[in-house]
Formats: sequence, structure tokens, C-alpha cells
Amino acid sequence: MIKAILACDDAGGIALNGTLPWPTNSKDMKWFKENTKGHVVVMGSSTWIDDHMPSPLPLRTNILITTRPDDYPGADRYINGGVAHHLCLVADSYPGLITWVIGGANVIEQSLEVIDEFYLSRIPGDYECDTHLDLAAIESEFELSFKEEHPEVTFEIWKKTS
Repeated sequence: MIKAILACDDAGGIALNGTLPWPTNSKDMKWFKENTKGHVVVMGSSTWIDDHMPSPLPLRTNILITTRPDDYPGADRYINGGVAHHLCLVADSYPGLITWVIGGANVIEQSLEVIDEFYLSRIPGDYECDTHLDLAAIESEFELSFKEEHPEVTFEIWKKTS
């Protein structure tokens, strides 16, 4: 199974200058860790080098999408080209584990056709991000199946409609 997990602000913003723009959100970090721990995480190079998370992520199989693997040492595996196709190969290579796409926006965009579920953390506010998630695409291809509201974050799970 292929799932995506990402946080965004009210405007769909996910990053500013290559990193998370909002203060550390411990409830969201716990949600991310609980869901991805013991599974496979797939990310682009900007997510890999983000200061808000260690690379590689501990207790997970880390797969990096890049054409320059020598520039980003430490991943368990590297892939490039045809992201959706490679995600399916990765999922087949790790039976019994969930393949989590964790960012960034370009990787998500290229993966939407093969993502079965999208875990979205909504961080309240507009952080004037320079990188955004296409929320309209998610809402048109997925159906909201779970929502849990907290003052500092709302967790949503979107399932593929077709």
C-alpha cells in the first residue's frame, strides 16, 4: 500500500525557504512518527535536507528520489525518474510494509495516481509559504474518511475514490 503523509497550513502551504514555516508541533510530529515508524519513507532531496528532521529517519527504511545519490549519503535506497512507477516497485519490494510518500510537493504531485490514502495534518494559520500542496487535486481524487480536530492541528485521512 502506498500512502502520503504531509502537513499544510490553511492555504495549503507546506514549506518556506525549504523548511517547515510553523513552530514545532509536537502533536503532529507524534502522528507522523506513529504512522511511519517501522515502514518505508520516500522523499525528495529537499525533504531529505530539511533541518526539522534527521536524515535518515530512524526506525524506517529511507528511500530518496534524486539523480545525484552521491550528494545525499545515508539513504537505504535511491530512485529517480518515473516516480509513480518506482513507488509501485518500492511497495512491491517491501511486502507487509506501508510505503509512505513524505514530500515534497513535486514528489506528491508525481505520485497522486498511485497513492491509496493521504494523511493530511492541517496546521491552523497562513504561514506565507513558497511551496504549496494542490489541495484541489487531493479533494478531487480522494474522499475524506477521517477527521480529528485539536486546537493546534487537525488530522485528516483521505482515501482514493476510484
